[in-house]
Amino acid sequence: MPVLKEVVMEAKNKWGNKYEIYHPNYFEQNQSREMLIEILAITKILAKCQFVVCTFSSNACRLVYELMQSFQGDASENVHSLDYFYSEHWFNNTMEAIAEYKPVQEYPLSPDELWAEKGDIIIVKTPINQDGFIRGRNPRLNSEGRFPMYLLKEHLKFEEFSAFVNIK
Repeated sequence: MPVLKEVVMEAKNKWGNKYEIYHPNYFEQNQSREMLIEILAITKILAKCQFVVCTFSSNACRLVYELMQSFQGDASENVHSLDYFYSEHWFNNTMEAIAEYKPVQEYPLSPDELWAEKGDIIIVKTPINQDGFIRGRNPRLNSEGRFPMYLLKEHLKFEEFSAFVNIK
């Protein structure tokens, strides 16, 4: 895997040993005091990071996210889960396309891929598939199909309302 070696070398050149990229050591005794201390230290270090990529199906990832919230306040934009749909049920949730996606006509990955412009709303109908696609509906085009999950972000809807109208 020459590409991986290049990435590791570039990271070592840029950051030296400030960041540990790969941890090949496994604890021989899983219930040792040293293991607990290292797990707690790693969790705290990750919770203080600016951005974390992990899997929310992992208890450790969810713990890091919750601690991140207590250290930094709203950290919802500081974590990306590789398997978000395994931890949250977001069916019929509205998401937003972050880039234009138009499959190549000569060789589409799937005949029912969904087209979208940047900013289009995609209503998610299924969990993420093994190939990284979800099934969704684009209300602007009134069409349904498969769409790559990595091109979606949560669509936030803001409403104006009087918070404490009945308080005198």
